[in-house]
Amino acid sequence: MSTARFRRDYADDPTLSDRVFELLETWFIGIQAPRRVAAQLGSLWDHCSTPFVAEKNGQIISHVGLLNVPYVIHGERKQLGGVHAVCTLEAERRQGHFRGLMEEMLAYCEGRYRTLELSTEHPEYYEPFGFRTIPEHRFVKSVDASGSEPGKQGFRPFDIASESDLALLDRLLDQRTQVSNIVGFVRERDIFKFSQGVEGLHYCEALDCLAVFDLSGSRLSLLDVVAVELPSLEALLAQIPGSIHAVEFYFSPERFTEDARPEVYRYDTDYFMVRGPFAAEKERFMVPRSARH
Repeated sequence: MSTARFRRDYADDPTLSDRVFELLETWFIGIQAPRRVAAQLGSLWDHCSTPFVAEKNGQIISHVGLLNVPYVIHGERKQLGGVHAVCTLEAERRQGHFRGLMEEMLAYCEGRYRTLELSTEHPEYYEPFGFRTIPEHRFVKSVDASGSEPGKQGFRPFDIASESDLALLDRLLDQRTQVSNIVGFVRERDIFKFSQGVEGLHYCEALDCLAVFDLSGSRLSLLDVVAVELPSLEALLAQIPGSIHAVEFYFSPERFTEDARPEVYRYDTDYFMVRGPFAAEKERFMVPRSARH
């Protein structure tokens, strides 16, 4: 029973995407949900991911995906290759499929990307291919903010059923400035819509700004801010109802404050890994959730 391993193109096979997701669902349980949300937001996995697959009798048994990820690192635009959705069917593991696909993907990336990145719970799988772990940090700042007045229009939940909200999402993603000059993420729709979706996504008309946040008691977790011009932290907090006494930034917050306390933190239990040069390697930073994959 022969197995073929090679790079594929979703445009050449309309069944490929569904067959890849059949495999991914065996490991990344629930991955179909963000796929559906991204499609509602106007983005398809097929348009942003390059698949490297092993196939046996019409079934995809192993997959390594590759994304083009537009970063800002130390204020400069960089295109990095993002390795994602790595999975092998349980019955087909330890037969060389993962190694074969990784080697083919790395050969494809030669001359295309100086740097590759990924997030994983298992860094030991990728170290043999030249990836190294870089610690990430979240940042905590004490504040004393009273928030917006009751009944005053501030941030509201994003409405995925609203055509005007879908349009403003595309407009702000296309025109956004980076949330951090140390490690930021700019002007990319598909990865944002798949990685972020609408969970915790809010819009404020007064600031013309999207923000991804969660408010638990008086503690605000701020994961991303999408705007043409970033508002100040004070202006942002003034549009969120309720008293806030602490802000957790899940990105480098130097464009909002200089006195947040860094803490080593693994987002969603993942390690961030890179292969090749990464100018912010010695900095304290976190890749925003909307750029994680």
